[in-house]
Amino acid sequence: MESLVGAARRQDEDYQRTINSVQDNTSLVTKTPWLRYNRWDKKFEGQDMQVLHTLTDLPTTGEPEETVLSACVAKILGDCWDGYHDCLTREWDLIPFWLRSVMLDKEDTKPFRSYIAPYTLARYIGYWQSYILFCWRMYDIQDERLEFTREQLHNLIDVRTILNDYTEDEVQELEQAVFKLSVSLICHLDYAKAPSSLIYYTGVRGYNVDYKQWRKPQDYTTILAGIQFCIRIIMLEHSLPTATRNEYTEDSAVTPVMKFRQIRHWLIDGGGISC
Repeated sequence: MESLVGAARRQDEDYQRTINSVQDNTSLVTKTPWLRYNRWDKKFEGQDMQVLHTLTDLPTTGEPEETVLSACVAKILGDCWDGYHDCLTREWDLIPFWLRSVMLDKEDTKPFRSYIAPYTLARYIGYWQSYILFCWRMYDIQDERLEFTREQLHNLIDVRTILNDYTEDEVQELEQAVFKLSVSLICHLDYAKAPSSLIYYTGVRGYNVDYKQWRKPQDYTTILAGIQFCIRIIMLEHSLPTATRNEYTEDSAVTPVMKFRQIRHWLIDGGGISC
């Protein structure tokens, strides 16, 4: 009886692995326009999406380095969100319109949102925590499916070096290194030899492991909105560090809006990466 139960369990485990493995599907008849556009079935052909999804999970209490890293990312994103509100307090009223815009030379007709429900904010920040952890783990297991540019790899190694013998005295150093890593991951040219790890990650998040199928647009775009939110507030802080904003006066040759617009090509349609 035990052998029969064991055999049945193994068959079930094999079946679960099979349904999470992306199969070769060349028939356009069975594909929706959505799947023809994103080509996830080709990008992840033969890969076990359950395994990839596990690499995006937030850490458990038994993973001290990952726990510190995850908390650090949350702190950075919280500071970036505070930094955006600092712009509002200073009455830099054009910044929210430029931050929301996806056009290179034109601000949006509406400002970037200033209020997000705490639950939604935590979920949005969680996507960036998940992404940084995904990069950390893929590097850890030396998985060649995720590639990095030379600068990204250098920044990732810097983060790992700090966390190797981490003490609380190094918290500021770690935050600076993780922020620098985040910026370099965002500033990834479409034509770089190494494919964008961010686009690869968003593809992983496009698979619903509970339903064993790719997410439909209405389910996926909520995830994409959270990732884009993180990208925008990170790049705002990158271009206009909160600590240096008092340097801008009426005598400044460059205004905060001019400074921010210098990096906006990373935030527009077709400007660098395309999530």
